[in-house]
Amino acid sequence: MNALVVEDDPMSRKILTSFLSPYADIDIAVDGEEAIEAYSKALRDGQPYELICLDVIMPKVDGIAVLEHVRKTEKAMGLDDNARTKILMTTVVSDKEKVLKIFESGCDGYMRKPYKKDRMDEELKRLGLIDG
Repeated sequence: MNALVVEDDPMSRKILTSFLSPYADIDIAVDGEEAIEAYSKALRDGQPYELICLDVIMPKVDGIAVLEHVRKTEKAMGLDDNARTKILMTTVVSDKEKVLKIFESGCDGYMRKPYKKDRMDEELKRLGLIDG
């Protein structure tokens, strides 16, 4: 699987990368602008991401704006729900209104920090990205 980890915190990037490395080839973006660039490049190269782990709070462009950009692009391409990228939002945010907005914007899952390997594996299985 091709995956993109979008996280501004170096330790969080390292943890997510270690959790995903047994299952995926991983690219890294440290902010929302880099995430949009990486996503667009992957599409142009014909190797779209199957998974994006996307932090909500980041500099330049936040995770919700990135999520909305991805979903708008997929809609313009005519992709159905089965063909679109799975997006797992990762954050310290627990505000119910913010979490609701995340899901309304089209994320496939939500994982709060601190990250746990077994929780990541559960999400990957639930999303159909690994066997289980």
